[in-house]
Amino acid sequence: MNDDSFHYFSKLPPELRRLIWKHCLPHRIAEEDVPYFLLDDNEGNQACHAQQITLESAQPPAIAFVNSEPRQVALEQGRRLEPQETTSLESIWVQPRRDILHLNWARLLYNTWGNAGDPDSPIATFLWRAEDLGMQPSVVAEVIHPFNFEGLLDGSGGANASDDPWLLYHDTKNKDAAAIAYYAGSQSCLHVTMAAVSLHITREVALLSGLFGLLGDAPVQMVDVGDEARLREFQGLFKEHTLEREPAVQTLFETFSSSRFQMAVEKWKREAEWTIFAYMWRILPRLVVSLSDYSCEPRYR
Repeated sequence: MNDDSFHYFSKLPPELRRLIWKHCLPHRIAEEDVPYFLLDDNEGNQACHAQQITLESAQPPAIAFVNSEPRQVALEQGRRLEPQETTSLESIWVQPRRDILHLNWARLLYNTWGNAGDPDSPIATFLWRAEDLGMQPSVVAEVIHPFNFEGLLDGSGGANASDDPWLLYHDTKNKDAAAIAYYAGSQSCLHVTMAAVSLHITREVALLSGLFGLLGDAPVQMVDVGDEARLREFQGLFKEHTLEREPAVQTLFETFSSSRFQMAVEKWKREAEWTIFAYMWRILPRLVVSLSDYSCEPRYR
């Protein structure tokens, strides 16, 4: 019987042990709320699983429950954050120097939750919080401009070809895009999520895959559009463990790697940029004063 345990860890210098514990901390997508929608033929099952994963990701990392030494390391790198009232979680654990702060909120929720007359955008508060924490913010594509991923799946098209960003600019309910435009001068990066999918795998499988953090405590992951190598890793994990139970999800992976998806994303990006620049032009005098007062330069990405 092989014993791969390292029995001398406690004899290492405290400084070295702390470095090892810090290396074990995950890089997470810290979600303030559960995903509003997921795309497959079993949305109820997907949504339930996504909510469970979001709640798990909102907890302190695994090393915080080992003993006092790694817990102190975890406390130095992270803390509890109380989200805004419009989100669905009471509190989440964030690591400002390691995590991306993500909001699944979509404009459609204004009508769903009866907040259409609310003069304030939750995105403004969210972006301010991310900036205050020093975290990179992330939002769903719908916040800025519609992205019809379902159209790619059923063959009717990608991002809505008939959607005119000029109409969205004049839509007084699109306060979210205006908020993003206002904060564009101080935010160095804004991540945008185009689609979401859940993988129904066991915790052991997730840990052994190495795709969800060193200790498996980073259950929410993002893949850059066009990163085919990383996408294939998740697709391979799905094929090996859940393909027979959820064959429809395979269509999602095939769509993600298709040229149609790439073209739809590029089209959405052009229209989204148009919308944001239109709002930036509208508030340009305020931005100029703000940038002048604080002696900083706008950064765009």
